[in-house]
Amino acid sequence: MPGRLENKNTIITGAAGGIGLETAILFLREGASILMTDVNTSALEKALAKAK
Repeated sequence: MPGRLENKNTIITGAAGGIGLETAILFLREGASILMTDVNTSALEKALAKAK
């Protein structure tokens, strides 16, 4: 069964933690392609590893 967000593209700001990171993880699980952004680049790099 495909995810609810299959073939959708999203941009998630504030993705290094909190609601932004959890949203990114959920969207990935549901099949979306995502672009994660945050002003804290070192935290974002760690978040990217968690989101994969």
